Amino acid sequence: MDLFLISFEVLRGGGHDWQPHLSAVTSVIGSRTPIDVFNDSGCVSDALHVRQGLEFLVVNVLWFDILACISTGRAPQLPYKCWLDVDGLDTANLMGCQSWILAVIGDIASLKQWKDENRSKGSLSVRELASRAHEMEVHLEKGIERIDATTEVKEPWLHEKSATDRAILTERFSHQAMDSNPQVRWVSRVFALAALVLLHVVVSGPIPTLPEIEDAVARGITAIQSGPCSSRGLVWAICVIGSMSSGGAQSFFEDLLTGLVRDSGRFGNSAAVLKILRKCWSKQKTSSIDCAAAMSELNMCALLI
Repeated sequence: MDLFLISFEVLRGGGHDWQPHLSAVTSVIGSRTPIDVFNDSGCVSDALHVRQGLEFLVVNVLWFDILACISTGRAPQLPYKCWLDVDGLDTANLMGCQSWILAVIGDIASLKQWKDENRSKGSLSVRELASRAHEMEVHLEKGIERIDATTEVKEPWLHEKSATDRAILTERFSHQAMDSNPQVRWVSRVFALAALVLLHVVVSGPIPTLPEIEDAVARGITAIQSGPCSSRGLVWAICVIGSMSSGGAQSFFEDLLTGLVRDSGRFGNSAAVLKILRKCWSKQKTSSIDCAAAMSELNMCALLI
């Protein structure tokens, strides 16, 4: 019921009332371990259907819990890594985004919470912050390279290789079953680049003119533009990337979201994202803010899914 209510709140804009429902469902899931949840279905006659239902439930809860980080400013409530490591639990199949990216987003949210807590105590180690962030950045960049390389393997030039070379290349980049789906590769790449933007903001602050932020934003825009379908499922990534855009890039996001709002009518939270971005942009001349700060000024706490 709580998942249904969260989805209902998102459909009507998702400004506030989703938080109690998310807290309730994460509390229920968090009281069990992955072994508890998935082993309980082993003796049921229709165990496959039960497991599929449980996977659907868990993936949705993880999706909501992790992506809520830019709205709440806190780390995920669930131990997301142990859940994402469950064999057969594939976020790409249900959400279009590969599991490892969700895990990194959770790590970034946890890093932000760690930074905020230690800064408030006067014990923030900039060296440790930079070291932990560097590990995440390397992980993201290698993952993006892997997505790009997988895309190349699907191109016609592969057929010009020998049978042995084709086998090696195909096996090298087929560790995720959904890699053959162009939409999954697209969504995953956009979310990975949004995570890269978010990481730089957590480390250095919401400063759109920083070279590393400018570069990640430009790459994110290119990735969004290369998409095979509607960007409606990318609102979280669009908000993160767009909030740090400047100059002509803002027009791209303005046009993109205006189109999404027009196509979706009153449903979804594209309109909320547009308000958040406009608030971020309006502050750039004086003092830049991130998505969470913009939502706070707008008296909004939108779940961007």
